[in-house]
Amino acid sequence: MCTKIKTAMFDVFGNQLRPIKSNAKSQEILNWKRLPSTKSCYKKIFDKSDFPGNPTYMEAILEKVWSPTSKPPEQHVAWAISIVQTILDPTNGSIKISEDVIKYPLSINIVSFVTSLVKIFRKFTKNLIKIGKNKK
Repeated sequence: MCTKIKTAMFDVFGNQLRPIKSNAKSQEILNWKRLPSTKSCYKKIFDKSDFPGNPTYMEAILEKVWSPTSKPPEQHVAWAISIVQTILDPTNGSIKISEDVIKYPLSINIVSFVTSLVKIFRKFTKNLIKIGKNKK
C-alpha cells in the first residue's frame, strides 16, 4: 500500500514535485525536501486543487489509492495521510516509511479522525433532539 500511496502522491502533484528515488542518499533527500517545490507541495496537501470538483490534493491522492466506491477503514486513510506528510515534511530527513518515522503523524491523524467523528455524532444527535421536540 505504501508504494501505491507514493505513486498516487507523485501523480497528483505531477510536475510540481520533482521525483526522488527511494534509495537516495541522506544529503540528496535533505536537498529535495528543501526545494521550494517540495515545500510548496507539503504546505498545500490539504488545499483545494484545480482538478474537477476541486478536491484537496490529499483527497485526490486518496481517490487514486482507493476507488470512489470503496470505503477504506479510517486507520488506512490515516496511514495514507501520514505517509504523504512524512515524505514531504521538510523537518523530517527521511522518505522511507518506518514505524519510528510514521508513529507520531499517524497518532495525530487517528486522533483527528476520532475528533471529527465525535463532532459529527454530536451534530447528528442535536438534530435528532430538535426533530423529536418539533414532533411534540
